[in-house]
Amino acid sequence: MRCRHGAPLVSETGERTRDILTIVTPLLVAGSVVLALLHHYGADTVVNVLLTPVTSWWLGLPAVLGVPILFGILRKELSLLMVFQALGTFEIGALLDWVQITTFLLFLTFYIPCVATFAVMLKTIGRREALVSVSLSVGVALLVSGAVRLLLETAQLL
Repeated sequence: MRCRHGAPLVSETGERTRDILTIVTPLLVAGSVVLALLHHYGADTVVNVLLTPVTSWWLGLPAVLGVPILFGILRKELSLLMVFQALGTFEIGALLDWVQITTFLLFLTFYIPCVATFAVMLKTIGRREALVSVSLSVGVALLVSGAVRLLLETAQLL
Protein backbone atom coordinates (compact mmCIF):
# COMPACT_ATOMS: atom_id res chain seq x y z
CA MET A 1 0.00 0.00 0.00
CA ARG A 2 1.48 3.35 -1.05
CA CYS A 3 1.07 6.52 0.94
CA ARG A 4 0.18 9.34 -1.40
CA HIS A 5 0.86 11.99 1.19
CA GLY A 6 4.51 11.00 1.54
CA ALA A 7 5.52 12.15 -1.94
CA PRO A 8 5.08 15.88 -1.25
CA LEU A 9 7.02 15.50 2.00
CA VAL A 10 9.91 13.76 0.26
CA SER A 11 9.86 16.34 -2.54
CA GLU A 12 9.86 19.25 -0.07
CA THR A 13 12.68 17.65 1.93
CA GLY A 14 14.68 17.21 -1.26
CA GLU A 15 14.17 20.86 -2.24
CA ARG A 16 15.26 22.10 1.17
CA THR A 17 18.31 19.84 1.14
CA ARG A 18 19.25 21.15 -2.31
CA ASP A 19 18.84 24.73 -1.02
CA ILE A 20 21.23 24.00 1.84
CA LEU A 21 23.77 22.40 -0.47
CA THR A 22 23.52 24.95 -3.28
CA ILE A 23 22.87 28.20 -1.38
CA VAL A 24 23.84 28.00 2.28
CA THR A 25 27.01 25.92 1.99
CA PRO A 26 28.60 28.12 -0.71
CA LEU A 27 27.70 31.23 1.29
CA LEU A 28 29.29 29.77 4.41
CA VAL A 29 32.42 28.77 2.53
CA ALA A 30 32.61 32.07 0.65
CA GLY A 31 32.01 34.01 3.86
CA SER A 32 34.79 32.13 5.61
CA VAL A 33 37.14 32.75 2.68
CA VAL A 34 36.28 36.47 2.62
CA LEU A 35 36.79 36.73 6.38
CA ALA A 36 40.15 34.95 6.09
CA LEU A 37 41.19 37.29 3.25
CA LEU A 38 40.04 40.34 5.22
CA HIS A 39 42.11 39.09 8.15
CA HIS A 40 45.13 38.30 5.96
CA TYR A 41 45.19 41.80 4.47
CA GLY A 42 44.24 43.56 7.73
CA ALA A 43 40.96 44.87 6.33
CA ASP A 44 38.98 43.16 9.09
CA THR A 45 40.63 45.52 11.56
CA VAL A 46 39.40 48.51 9.55
CA VAL A 47 35.84 47.15 9.44
CA ASN A 48 35.93 46.36 13.16
CA VAL A 49 37.23 49.85 14.00
CA LEU A 50 34.52 51.47 11.88
CA LEU A 51 31.86 49.41 13.66
CA THR A 52 33.28 50.01 17.16
CA PRO A 53 30.60 52.59 18.08
CA VAL A 54 27.98 49.90 17.53
CA THR A 55 29.78 46.75 18.68
CA SER A 56 31.81 47.95 21.64
CA TRP A 57 30.28 51.19 22.80
CA TRP A 58 26.57 50.47 22.38
CA LEU A 59 26.33 46.68 22.45
CA GLY A 60 29.26 46.07 24.84
CA LEU A 61 30.77 43.39 22.61
CA PRO A 62 34.39 42.84 21.64
CA ALA A 63 35.29 44.96 18.60
CA VAL A 64 36.32 41.81 16.68
CA LEU A 65 32.63 40.94 16.32
CA GLY A 66 32.08 43.80 13.87
CA VAL A 67 32.86 41.69 10.81
CA PRO A 68 30.63 38.76 11.86
CA ILE A 69 27.79 41.19 12.50
CA LEU A 70 28.33 42.70 9.07
CA PHE A 71 28.21 39.23 7.51
CA GLY A 72 24.72 38.85 8.97
CA ILE A 73 23.60 40.66 5.85
CA LEU A 74 24.47 37.54 3.84
CA ARG A 75 22.91 35.03 6.23
CA LYS A 76 22.21 35.43 9.93
CA GLU A 77 23.49 31.96 10.74
CA LEU A 78 26.71 32.94 8.98
CA SER A 79 27.23 35.58 11.70
CA LEU A 80 26.97 32.93 14.37
CA LEU A 81 29.54 30.74 12.65
CA MET A 82 31.86 33.68 12.03
CA VAL A 83 31.96 34.44 15.76
CA PHE A 84 34.03 31.32 16.32
CA GLN A 85 36.56 32.40 13.71
CA ALA A 86 36.62 36.02 14.89
CA LEU A 87 37.19 35.00 18.52
CA GLY A 88 39.57 32.20 17.54
CA THR A 89 37.77 29.56 19.60
CA PHE A 90 34.59 27.51 19.86
CA GLU A 91 34.55 28.24 23.61
CA ILE A 92 32.83 31.61 23.35
CA GLY A 93 31.69 31.37 26.96
CA ALA A 94 35.30 31.93 27.99
CA LEU A 95 35.43 35.25 26.12
CA LEU A 96 31.83 36.51 26.31
CA ASP A 97 29.68 36.67 29.41
CA TRP A 98 25.97 35.83 29.37
CA VAL A 99 24.97 39.48 28.97
CA GLN A 100 27.16 39.84 25.87
CA ILE A 101 25.86 36.60 24.37
CA THR A 102 22.26 37.67 25.01
CA THR A 103 22.92 41.11 23.54
CA PHE A 104 24.59 39.65 20.45
CA LEU A 105 21.76 37.18 19.82
CA LEU A 106 19.09 39.84 20.34
CA PHE A 107 20.83 42.15 17.90
CA LEU A 108 21.07 39.40 15.28
CA THR A 109 17.43 38.51 15.77
CA PHE A 110 16.20 42.02 14.92
CA TYR A 111 19.06 43.03 12.61
CA ILE A 112 18.80 43.51 8.84
CA PRO A 113 17.12 40.68 7.02
CA CYS A 114 19.52 38.67 4.90
CA VAL A 115 20.23 39.56 1.27
CA ALA A 116 17.75 36.98 -0.02
CA THR A 117 14.95 38.46 2.09
CA PHE A 118 15.92 41.97 1.06
CA ALA A 119 15.83 40.94 -2.61
CA VAL A 120 12.30 39.60 -2.18
CA MET A 121 11.32 42.81 -0.37
CA LEU A 122 12.66 44.91 -3.24
CA LYS A 123 10.65 42.88 -5.72
CA THR A 124 7.40 42.83 -3.75
CA ILE A 125 7.21 46.19 -1.97
CA GLY A 126 9.68 48.35 -3.88
CA ARG A 127 12.95 50.09 -3.08
CA ARG A 128 11.67 52.87 -0.83
CA GLU A 129 9.58 50.62 1.40
CA ALA A 130 12.33 47.99 1.54
CA LEU A 131 14.89 50.58 2.65
CA VAL A 132 12.46 51.95 5.25
CA SER A 133 11.91 48.41 6.51
CA VAL A 134 15.66 47.75 6.74
CA SER A 135 16.24 51.07 8.53
CA LEU A 136 13.46 50.28 10.97
CA SER A 137 14.90 46.80 11.51
CA VAL A 138 18.38 48.15 12.29
CA GLY A 139 16.92 50.82 14.57
CA VAL A 140 14.84 48.29 16.50
CA ALA A 141 17.82 45.93 16.72
CA LEU A 142 20.03 48.67 18.15
CA LEU A 143 17.36 49.97 20.52
CA VAL A 144 16.21 46.60 21.87
CA SER A 145 19.63 44.96 22.20
CA GLY A 146 21.26 48.08 23.67
CA ALA A 147 18.43 48.62 26.15
CA VAL A 148 18.43 44.97 27.21
CA ARG A 149 22.21 45.10 27.64
CA LEU A 150 21.94 48.12 29.91
CA LEU A 151 19.12 46.52 31.92
CA LEU A 152 21.01 43.24 32.34
CA GLU A 153 24.23 44.99 33.33
CA THR A 154 22.31 47.09 35.87
CA ALA A 155 20.62 43.97 37.25
CA GLN A 156 24.04 42.30 37.54
CA LEU A 157 25.26 45.12 39.74
CA LEU A 158 22.36 44.79 42.17
